[in-house]
Amino acid sequence: MATRAAIERALIDMKRLVASRMTVDMAGADAERSRAHIENLIDSTVLGGKCERSRLLVDTYMSLEPKGNFSAAVQLSTSMELLQSFFLVIDDVMDQSVTRRGKPCWYRQPGIGLSAINDGLLLDCTVDLMIRNAIPENPNLNSILAALAEVKRKTVIGQLIDSSIQGYADCNWTRYSQLVEHKTSHYTYFSPIQIALLLANIPDHMAEVRKICYDIGYLFQSQDDYLDVFGDEKVTGKVGTDLKEGKCTWVTCKTFEKVPAEETKVLKEIFGRSDDGSVEELRRVIRGLKVEKEFQKFQEEFVEDLQKRISEFPLVKLRPSLEDAVKRIINRKK
Repeated sequence: MATRAAIERALIDMKRLVASRMTVDMAGADAERSRAHIENLIDSTVLGGKCERSRLLVDTYMSLEPKGNFSAAVQLSTSMELLQSFFLVIDDVMDQSVTRRGKPCWYRQPGIGLSAINDGLLLDCTVDLMIRNAIPENPNLNSILAALAEVKRKTVIGQLIDSSIQGYADCNWTRYSQLVEHKTSHYTYFSPIQIALLLANIPDHMAEVRKICYDIGYLFQSQDDYLDVFGDEKVTGKVGTDLKEGKCTWVTCKTFEKVPAEETKVLKEIFGRSDDGSVEELRRVIRGLKVEKEFQKFQEEFVEDLQKRISEFPLVKLRPSLEDAVKRIINRKK
């Protein structure tokens, strides 16, 4: 809890710093208007999140270096929140999402519209700024900047995979694994821990770290997919759209894996159609195949395997962070 409180304070300080640095060569009414817009953007899209990635970075670093520079780690972690918001702002426009964190998505707020794309790019511009501001003398500064650049590359490729899915044939476990690795696992779990290791100057076991973080991310994304269909939108804070958009998700892959031959033709015809009748028919098929129960079984077995592997992980000082990462998402509701 202390870590999150520190991050939230740092985010408030970051808002003022970013607004000032981004308008450093401006003056007069344009400067004031731009600063006000940037602060409103950060208030609406960055503040109020769960801070999971930034907390993972800070807590991992402190477990690796108990006497390390907590303040620098916290400041550095704000870059993860800015990056997350950049992705979400753009993603919501592409998916035509309705709500985010229980309120209208940024692009749906008054006077924003498609200018949200530029606002997303603005947030992206602030990521390197905050890294350089937090750790200007760190010997691994360039490696950390490169790590964040790799996050962007992986994530935009993940978005490309996601947006290029064309119906039933593209919804399979191979494509799903690629999608999860690129769109979720790398930046949600591997990147915060990778940066913590670099900050602590412990570049050991990076291949093993990547593998287990990708698997934790797979669990996290499969839960997101489950909640999109079966979750309570009052709890999740967003309206599920995966079925309407014909997304390749854990739920749809499992549905296509289990569907009997006699229902395949109907499923091919309705999958990806956005009308209410088709979506409800798809829900009926999913319920009939007991996909909800299949997910519960999958989650239980996957968590058990993860916990066993973490207990044997070669970098002992990293085990608590990995254990906590899994513990925090078991049976989550949002």
